Amino acid sequence: MLLSAKTVIINCSNEVKSNQFFILVTPDVIVMQNCIKETLEEIVCSELHPRSCISVIVQELDVDGRTLASAINSACCALLDASVSMRCLVAAVTVGITKTGTIINPSNEELQENCVADLTFAFDSSSYKKILVRTNGKFKPKDFIVCCRLAKNEAKNIFSFYKASLANSC
Repeated sequence: MLLSAKTVIINCSNEVKSNQFFILVTPDVIVMQNCIKETLEEIVCSELHPRSCISVIVQELDVDGRTLASAINSACCALLDASVSMRCLVAAVTVGITKTGTIINPSNEELQENCVADLTFAFDSSSYKKILVRTNGKFKPKDFIVCCRLAKNEAKNIFSFYKASLANSC
């Protein structure tokens, strides 16, 4: 996939050959890749790197139901570790709504068994503005507002983790 120089490249080929195995990329994976790409494009200062390509490869090791949020958070950490200039940091959180209306931070089992909807939010660290909202399933508008509030509070914890990690690495 060829993109302009100011974009972040996420590996999005339809077929990847790896150690004699063919891994087919499903449409869900391509949607996830686009979500990651668009989120990172919001925070990377690409104007400081003209005619450059920033390549981020995310490899999923364990499926726990929060794959998109984990991928965005790990990509942000990778860019931070690589000293890529960014406008702000990003933190992503997945929240699930159960059949009884309870809102939880779901694992994969909880998503499959109990959740009727799951929502993934990504917030920036400067103003806690929503950069990404990805939803799956049906939910009420009031549930969306509650989910957004819970996700924002959890994002603040993730930003605290980033800060502590940076303090420990220096």
